Parts: sequence; structure tokens; C-alpha cells
Amino acid sequence: MNVLRVFGIKVFLSLLIILINLLALPIAIYLLFAYSPGTVISNWDITLSVAFLLVCNIITLQLIVSKGNWKNKNRYAGFALAFLQIIACCLYMSLHTLTAYILFAATIILSLILLIKTVRKKDPAFR
Repeated sequence: MNVLRVFGIKVFLSLLIILINLLALPIAIYLLFAYSPGTVISNWDITLSVAFLLVCNIITLQLIVSKGNWKNKNRYAGFALAFLQIIACCLYMSLHTLTAYILFAATIILSLILLIKTVRKKDPAFR
């Protein structure tokens, strides 16, 4: 039974990572190509798109770092933040409202805090 539970959590984590990246990719492409016709795509535009994809994967990094302990509180907080980030990406793609911007910024800031907290808890150098 325990093997089935661990396998289910790994599948759930993999699906969550795929969903986050599938929702972040169209926004990154929009950031890359959403300019007036005739303008040239510069290195800054490419950097902005790649940075957006990397920022979206902060919560993924936190979930991978906290994978060792299945009963960790930070892991469930990471799952909740991942779902909030998915909701923020969906709101951004459909509505472009201020709520989506605030929700996305909050999830990124909380993801960074949770990543630092998880790394400090797991790394013996910080104890």
C-alpha cells in the first residue's frame, strides 16, 4: 500500500509540473511575440520570456527539494501554492485583470520564501 501511495504522489507531482509548464509556456510566448508588427525581437524579449518560465518553475524546484519527507508541511504548502499559480496563470490568460497580477506576484513571493525555508530545513549547513 505504501508503494502505491508513493507512486501516486510521484504521478501527481509530475502532472502538476507538466500543468504549470503548459500554462506558463503560452504566456512566455505572448511576452515574446506580443509587439506591434514590424518590430524586431531583441535579446531582452527572449530574456524576459525565459525568465518568466524560470520564475514559474520556482515552486517546482521547491516541490522537488522537499520530496524526501512525505509528511512535510512545506510539501503541502507547495502543492497549495502550485494550484494558486495555476489559477493565476488561467486568470491571466483569460481576463488580464489586476487580480491575476496580484495573485501571480503573491504566489511567486511565497514560493521563494517557501523554497528558502525548505532548503534551510533540509541542509545541515544551515542548522
